[in-house]
Amino acid sequence: MKISAAILIALVAVAALVSSGLSLTPNDPMLGQQPALTAIKASQAWDYETGGPTKVAIIGTGAGFTSTTIPDLPLSVVVTSDAPDPFDDVVGNYGASTSSASIIGSTGNNGEALAGVMWQSDIRVYKIVREGSNHAQVTDLDTAEAINDAVSWGAQVIQIDYAFTVEMPLTLVAVNAALFANRLVVIGVNSASAGLGYLPVNAGPELLVVAATDTVGNPLGYDGEGAQLDLVAPGNQVWARANAACCVDFSQAGTAAAFVTGVAGLLRDRLVGEWNVRRVLTAGATDLSPAGFDNATGYGLLNADCAMTMAGDMNNSLNVDITDAVLLVDMFGQPGGEIKYDVNNDGGIDLQDALISLAIFGAAC
Repeated sequence: MKISAAILIALVAVAALVSSGLSLTPNDPMLGQQPALTAIKASQAWDYETGGPTKVAIIGTGAGFTSTTIPDLPLSVVVTSDAPDPFDDVVGNYGASTSSASIIGSTGNNGEALAGVMWQSDIRVYKIVREGSNHAQVTDLDTAEAINDAVSWGAQVIQIDYAFTVEMPLTLVAVNAALFANRLVVIGVNSASAGLGYLPVNAGPELLVVAATDTVGNPLGYDGEGAQLDLVAPGNQVWARANAACCVDFSQAGTAAAFVTGVAGLLRDRLVGEWNVRRVLTAGATDLSPAGFDNATGYGLLNADCAMTMAGDMNNSLNVDITDAVLLVDMFGQPGGEIKYDVNNDGGIDLQDALISLAIFGAAC
């Protein structure tokens, strides 16, 4: 089945209208203390999407607050370990998952404190770290149970705030099941991950592995390196909520992963399918020295703006133009074909794929 020229012209016209919105500059008073958002070009991405119904799960240390304490960050907490409460008290209430939740989902443009990557979100934080312990005492069973529960809850993006320092076979099974269920799994890695040696290496290419850099892409001493690394993102002295009293600066691999999780959530809100989310995040990354993929920085520094553009870039030219429209039209109606044309991964190339792609017609990165 082919689309007529008239329909194509109409789609492009609609796309031009959709993509001609005004730039959004959030009014959050601490935005000036969030240079990491500038580094990943979040403001340009917000021109396309600011967040919506995507469910995000964070597997880690619990949360230092609840949504009833801080309405600016809606989240719920689930405990799967023997900890008696859900609160993030690994490092005096300043733990990994608290900062991750803040970076991902603090409501933006509401005049309150910080702006998150996703201004609207639905976040569930799982506490797998046992009370008063460190990451070495996280159990394989607790981690697997948390991942499985997140999938049952409907999380579309799952972030694991844990350094894999031992073999975790149950967790590997749970990660594989999440990926099979079309959930994106993001893992932040650091030097404790033994050069990525303990990551769930058999989990398939859909797993997104992230390490930390400074805001210009220089690797940090605690980041992970290896052939499994996909992306780097800011993870050094990033201002984020620690508890109800607000904010401290965080430096950890999970902080970097949170930026990737947030942008992945924005892409899922635009109905971009899980496989294509990983494709556009890696293809749209800002390449760092040395050129091309390398074990220190993966495909490069997270670039939210280019990720949004790449969702409609059918010929990998780093811009969305009439050639991409023609390629999409040529595949229209086909049940198979290259998966990048099936933008929302629903098994067919149809009108929804065209609308998602053409909504950013004329964009370039």
